[in-house]
Amino acid sequence: MTVGDVLAACVRRWPVTLFGLALVGVVLTFLLRATGVYWTQADVVFLSPASDRFPNALRTTSQSLIAMAGVTEREVNRQSPAPATAAASASVTIVDEGVRDGARIRLPNSGGQWANNFDRPVLDVQAVGPTPERAAALFDAAVERVRSSVYLRQRALGVEDVNMIHLTVAPSATNIFYADGERKRAIPVAVLLGAGLTMAAATLADQWAVRRRRASSE
Repeated sequence: MTVGDVLAACVRRWPVTLFGLALVGVVLTFLLRATGVYWTQADVVFLSPASDRFPNALRTTSQSLIAMAGVTEREVNRQSPAPATAAASASVTIVDEGVRDGARIRLPNSGGQWANNFDRPVLDVQAVGPTPERAAALFDAAVERVRSSVYLRQRALGVEDVNMIHLTVAPSATNIFYADGERKRAIPVAVLLGAGLTMAAATLADQWAVRRRRASSE
C-alpha cells in the first residue's frame, strides 16, 4: 500500500480521521497547558559521634549507621515500601514517579532491581510542589521527621547526648529546581504518534468496508 492509498483511505473514512485528529488536539492542548513543578533534593547523612580514635565523623561508616538509616526510613514512611521505580534505579526522582505535591524519604539502594545493596548511611530526601515555597516546606518537614525519629529512638534507648548519632544535610542550602518535563520532545512525538494511529485506523476501516462490500455482493 502506497502513501497515496493511505491518504485516499483517510479521505474516504473522514469521520475516523476527524476523530483521530480531535484526540491529537486534546493531547496537544493538555501538553501546552500543563505547568511544571518545583523540586528539591538533599542527603541526610548519619554520623557517628566523634572520638579521639575517630575524630572525623564523615569518614567513619559502619553497618550500625546504615541499619539506623534503614530503621529510620521505615519509621518515617510508616512501613510503606518504596515505589518499584525508585528501587530499580537510584536516579529515579520523585518527579519521575509522577508526584506533583509531596515528599519522599528513601534509603539509597546501589544494588539495582534484582539485588539490594545498602552501603551508605544516608537517606535521600526529595520534595516537590507547585511553588518553591511549598517544595521547601515539604522538604523541611521531611528532614524534621528524620531528625525527630533518630533523636527519640536514641533517647528511648537511654543513649547519652555525647554518644548519640547525629545528622547533617548535604548540601546544607536548599536548592529549588523547576521541572517541566520534556515538553519539546513530547509534542512532536504526540503529533507523529497520533497521526500514525489515525492513518492506521482510517486504513483499517477502509479495508474492512471494502471486504464487507465484496462479501455482500457475492
